Amino acid sequence: MVFLYQPPSADEKVQKVKLPEESLSIVAPSSLKMVADALYEKVTDRLSNPQPLTQQEIKDLYAQLFSEDLVFISKEMQKNENHPCSVIFDLYGVVRAYEADPLKAKKPTAGGVNGSYFLLNEQGEKKWVMKPRDEEKPDNTFGIPAGQGAKREHLAFLLSKGGIYKIPPTFYIELGGQVASVQKFVPNSTAVGVLLTEEGGAEKVKALPKKDVQAVFVCDLVFCNTDRHLGNILVDEKGGVVAIDHSGLMSSSPEDLIKIEQKRLPQLAESWDSALTDHLLSFSKEEVDLIGAQMSVHEIEDAAVERMKNAATILNETALINRESKSAGKPEITPWDIAVIFENDHSSLWTEAGTASIRLFLREIVDQKAEMAKISTATKAQIVKKRRSYAATTDPKR
Repeated sequence: MVFLYQPPSADEKVQKVKLPEESLSIVAPSSLKMVADALYEKVTDRLSNPQPLTQQEIKDLYAQLFSEDLVFISKEMQKNENHPCSVIFDLYGVVRAYEADPLKAKKPTAGGVNGSYFLLNEQGEKKWVMKPRDEEKPDNTFGIPAGQGAKREHLAFLLSKGGIYKIPPTFYIELGGQVASVQKFVPNSTAVGVLLTEEGGAEKVKALPKKDVQAVFVCDLVFCNTDRHLGNILVDEKGGVVAIDHSGLMSSSPEDLIKIEQKRLPQLAESWDSALTDHLLSFSKEEVDLIGAQMSVHEIEDAAVERMKNAATILNETALINRESKSAGKPEITPWDIAVIFENDHSSLWTEAGTASIRLFLREIVDQKAEMAKISTATKAQIVKKRRSYAATTDPKR
């Protein structure tokens, strides 16, 4: 089961899961599985809810999911870390530990500019990273209003399209009187930025899955990440990519610049991964409107929603143009090309007119690349030399 959020209708109020009073003891295994699936769906809806999950709710949901009648089914489902059984089991473990000894169960992390803590279970294992809403400092929120980052962490996971953006399971809870985001801790991981400083690290980074690196990039572009750097893109123990720290997503101001430090990674200079191209093609008007509705349910500002729609439209247009170019034997627009546009023409993403001009420019990029492909290597070197010479003579510092 994957967490895919469906916003409630306009007249539907957000409600907590109502615990069934009747016994779930049913002899027929198939019927019991149906009861379990219905309960899992309710728990999934609750975990997707913009209202924080309370300690008591976590305990109540654990009692349901791992009741005598359902425990054998839930234990099997628990093997998938995205399944509600796994989530509630791990949340229950840290709630028990916290209620027994708060100081032992909640430990400050070493990094981060805002409040950030490891949540440990009763066995002393790190299970979640907690970021309290009331410990977001006004000067360290990367353009996002203080107190609004935690819900963005939660929403980023809900919008991760079944995990395509490589964001660990993240939820919104209340613990010890604090409302916070909690994200599954990624053990034995190394930041890409750290890996690049190690011997042989560059080769390891080069070997990272192209799809994963480019997927994180797409997430940052669509949702305007103002705090992406190579310290919050991790490589897990299996060599996979994991993206953390999303409190800086969904800015509502043109003054907040998107940050694309992963432009340095070789995967962005390559052609788009085919599966990711399909993802970009899925950004239809209906799909983008649905994403916008999800953002609105979580009280994201209208300006951020409109900016998201513009960015998704540009990426969709990129995929369409690349499909045409491939059929015609022309060069394709790479993620690196898009990164340059988003960085240098950031303000245009906030208006329909600006977005339209970028869409026209995309076709110019293809034509320019086609012309460059006709030029010999020696001629290209001469052009680069002339550009450098011109830059040197016009540099005001000289």
